[in-house]
Amino acid sequence: MNFNILNPWNPGILEGRLPNNLLQDLKQRVLNQDSKKNKYNSQLVAYIKEEYQYPYETHPELCFFLLNMYETWRQKFNVDNPLQASQIPIVNDVWVNCQEKGEYNPNHNHGGSASFVIWVNIPYDIEKELDVDYYTKQNDRLKKAAFEFTYSTLTNGINTMTLWVNKSDEGKILMFPNKMIHCVYPFTTSDDTRISVAGNMAILNKF
Repeated sequence: MNFNILNPWNPGILEGRLPNNLLQDLKQRVLNQDSKKNKYNSQLVAYIKEEYQYPYETHPELCFFLLNMYETWRQKFNVDNPLQASQIPIVNDVWVNCQEKGEYNPNHNHGGSASFVIWVNIPYDIEKELDVDYYTKQNDRLKKAAFEFTYSTLTNGINTMTLWVNKSDEGKILMFPNKMIHCVYPFTTSDDTRISVAGNMAILNKF
């Protein structure tokens, strides 16, 4: 007997990596005090003290990279593809998260069409994070310093996809559906700052 598998449509997650010169430029810009003028905490849900709107309009190389990745994401997952003549893809919003030890970002989603996160600076060693047991919970180590997606299944269950972010992930970018629930767990073994750049992509109707 022959059987075929039917996969219901569902947009997914696209992973990439910034070229090193773009990563170093981005890192230098986010560490510049001038980029920290516009506090953005009021627009975000994170329990993170230092969050800033990023002036992406002044960084054309980053916008070029994001728009190319967004085009690939839309094509791979058949989202808003093809565009109408009146539609153009845009970078919609970008901000910087400067996460300190013990801070975290609870479950949330974004606006726009697709969202992204770029890991710019990871100050800890993930193995040291996972080895520390503060609460004597057997499964506590599974979530430390993790970035985690939560999503529903076809059987109405809830699954998670847990990513343990390490120093080697600096420069990595994920692009995912804007409504996909995600969170960031706290790290505890470093006094330095974990820096990520996040934002949204959108489709603009010209008229």
